[in-house]
Amino acid sequence: MKRSGFLLFFLIILTLCVQSQTIVSSAESSEVNQLVNIVISLTPYANEKNLVLSPNSEFNQKARDWFDKYKDYRVVRDFNDLLKKDDSAFQELKKYSAGYKFKGKKLVRNNDKNLGSSRFGQFIPQLEVFAISSDFRKFYRKNYHFFSAIQTQSQNSNKKKQYIRQFAN
Repeated sequence: MKRSGFLLFFLIILTLCVQSQTIVSSAESSEVNQLVNIVISLTPYANEKNLVLSPNSEFNQKARDWFDKYKDYRVVRDFNDLLKKDDSAFQELKKYSAGYKFKGKKLVRNNDKNLGSSRFGQFIPQLEVFAISSDFRKFYRKNYHFFSAIQTQSQNSNKKKQYIRQFAN
């Protein structure tokens, strides 16, 4: 009985961890990561694959109202093409965005993150144009409480993963 109870607990926690791997919930919720989330959410690929968490939520409606007019930008098209060709690109874009931060209007490497190189770097100029044109940073500041909650949720998810790993070994 104890073993089946533990197994059920493990499966519930595992399910929660898997569910946390969505567009608006990630291991690293930096400002650049959220920029990438917004751009990905504008792609037809994200809509086809249901990658947008709670698409009818009040926040997503606010984001759509703010960013929909930018869905024809080159970075959105290029992300869409990349995602269609390579499913692993989704996690790669999310992971490597954590290696960058804003310095004024530019995206620069974050020396705290040693992530090596990836395809992500080729999108930096396009992401900068998108961020400036859409006034992304203003949107981010206005909705910081939401993004902060995502980061807290993500950190809690990481703690659960570490707890599971303890028992898996």
